[in-house]
Amino acid sequence: MEYTKNSLIQKISDYFGPATNTIVSIILIVLCAIITQALLKAILTRATVFLTKKELFHNTDERQKRIKTVNSIIGAVAAIGVWSIAVLMILDKLGVAIGPIIASAGLLGAVIAFGSQSLIKDFVSGIFIIAENQYGIDDYVDIGSISGKVEAVSVRTTTVRGEDGSLYYVPNGSITITSNKSVGPLRETLKIDLAADASLTVFTKKIAEISEQLSSDEATKSLFIEGLSVGSVTSVTKKAISINVHYKTTAAKRKKAVSVVLRKLALASKKDQIHLA
Repeated sequence: MEYTKNSLIQKISDYFGPATNTIVSIILIVLCAIITQALLKAILTRATVFLTKKELFHNTDERQKRIKTVNSIIGAVAAIGVWSIAVLMILDKLGVAIGPIIASAGLLGAVIAFGSQSLIKDFVSGIFIIAENQYGIDDYVDIGSISGKVEAVSVRTTTVRGEDGSLYYVPNGSITITSNKSVGPLRETLKIDLAADASLTVFTKKIAEISEQLSSDEATKSLFIEGLSVGSVTSVTKKAISINVHYKTTAAKRKKAVSVVLRKLALASKKDQIHLA
């Protein structure tokens, strides 16, 4: 058996000649690259699952979709890195001088990195936004001075439909603070200006009456998670008394809820039940 094995190796060596060692080395490099890529994929997949915590998502399907998206992005970057190194090692085994290639690649990489710092920042920020599920499509958010509904989220930009209908493209790298109004109930506060001679007792009773009407009406009760309540007085002048009215709704129903409350207050004002400034 030993004789047969040695004969086989000898035949391969005789057939390929001096290139035998080179071919074997290239095969080993390719195998190592495949194994390394598989290990990196497994490690990154576990890391992504750990980062995308269950409590950050509305349901399991949304979480699995987010994990798949992040894994595909990170997996592609890892594959490029592993096979770039493998190709350089193979070229070295083939006798190609890789020193100038590495130097050129380093210089080119430095130039590209310097010229695209903001782009790289956008991509890195986008990966974390997606992985952490900070917000998603159809969520209502405040991003800086922009308020609206998220229409698309990619690794580079977030697309928001503003309340005035404008479509904003926000680079992810420029996002520092985000307020997601679609996570849990939204506490709304309306500032109401009453006439200076208005009775706060009458106003409080009227707000309670309006709240009861809204909660018992089939057309409006779904707009409110928590009914209307009178809050603190914020200012008093010779002409008006400013007072806050609170209620809870959802971001998706916010505009309609505000409209309904203001309509009720306008009707009450016309009937002289409350005196608005």
